[in-house]
Amino acid sequence: MRGLIQTNVSFNCYMIQGGTNFGYSSGSGSSDTLKLSLTSYDYDAPINEAGDLTEKYFAIRELLEEYGMRVGDEKEIEALKTKPKGDYGIVEMEPVVSLLQSSIGSEPVETVYPLTMESFNQSYGFIAYTHTVTDPPKDPSVLQVNIRDRALVLLDNVEISVLAYTVINETPLPPTMKSGMNLTLLVENQGRRNFQLLSDVTKGIISNATLDGKILENWSTVSYPLTPEDIKKIEEMATIDSLIDTYEFPVFLTASFTLPPPAQMNNEVRKEDMRGSETKMSEVVTETNAIPAGEQKLEQTVVETSKSRMPEEVKDSENKPQDAIQVENQTPAVPVNSVQMQEEVTEAADLTTTVAPTAGNDAETTSMGVSQARRKREIKSDDFPLDSYLDMTGWGKGLVFINGHNLGRYWHIGPQMTLFVPGVWLLPYPQKNRITILELHYAPHDKTVRFSTQPIFNITGPTVRQIYK
Repeated sequence: MRGLIQTNVSFNCYMIQGGTNFGYSSGSGSSDTLKLSLTSYDYDAPINEAGDLTEKYFAIRELLEEYGMRVGDEKEIEALKTKPKGDYGIVEMEPVVSLLQSSIGSEPVETVYPLTMESFNQSYGFIAYTHTVTDPPKDPSVLQVNIRDRALVLLDNVEISVLAYTVINETPLPPTMKSGMNLTLLVENQGRRNFQLLSDVTKGIISNATLDGKILENWSTVSYPLTPEDIKKIEEMATIDSLIDTYEFPVFLTASFTLPPPAQMNNEVRKEDMRGSETKMSEVVTETNAIPAGEQKLEQTVVETSKSRMPEEVKDSENKPQDAIQVENQTPAVPVNSVQMQEEVTEAADLTTTVAPTAGNDAETTSMGVSQARRKREIKSDDFPLDSYLDMTGWGKGLVFINGHNLGRYWHIGPQMTLFVPGVWLLPYPQKNRITILELHYAPHDKTVRFSTQPIFNITGPTVRQIYK
């Protein structure tokens, strides 16, 4: 940028402000290969995904000032500095129903050959193609089919393998396959094309399917667009029907949680100067001795956390089909930051005497271990709820909905491990919020998600299979 200014040329920043591809709006690139966009559109922009001013922003500002350019009033900039984020704890999810056994799909449509997603007036989501095996298969049998974009191959609703557009278009089928079994391809639309050719953008099965070279006929197709109305039906099932003990992936999980009162959050929030160190709100809690021993914090290593939460059958067997998993009925989902914990934090904060930082006393602390140099920021009622990030480390691949809003996609292969949660989509205390997840492959043993005050990128979680070489 300095060089551009010195040569007196015009330029712009792409992106000057980041954003989020909520819902199904994260697109894809060119036609020859599948180049998917992340849910996050942060792009390491000077103004980040949450609308905060970053170090890069202030570096650009200083550079422009150096060359005599007007960069805005200090008071205006101060009003735009980083706002604290909400650490809303851990929420335990409960399985509701498997996708293929749910009632949110369309009426089955019978066709001789598989048709594209668009043929069923469907634009986004998932579409399931089912063929009943009639001829005794060979051992081994090989399924060949072209799909766009990604497909789970299931035999009687149990995952066998995964197909991916331009990468994998065939898979062996197990010798246990017999006549009368249902072979299902659940195809996911991973994003509409952003640019280039629009002549080959159909989704779903885009060719005939063959088994050992023989074209398969007679398909039953069900659409799962996963609209807000569909998600509402799933959430209503969780309140009307009993939760399930046994389930098969893909599965819906849901839970409700309540944000802490603003008065309690005030004792956790310490606003850092934007040009100082980037400090989580949860770090204030970490620095006190009021936290019960053994309380897990978000600062723990992400890789270790994900491995500890990963099912053993996933960690020990790459490319192994996911069988139906027996799980015990869990207690209702509640955030880990309970009232008792909040009261302890409040008590610790009340014992702290804040003094103005002066030369030599930056590291001065009380017996409670809270830095005297850290400034408090009183959160006003209109500041709530705070923005946050939902950490999906330990989960496989899927979608997350909060209060009916589609936060977007997550995937264990990374690099994005958190989803941005706008505070305006959250309901303040004492109202209940609801998270609903569609998980395609696997969930951590404790089936928990956790809120984070910072985004997590560049971490590749444990994998079941390497889809993209």
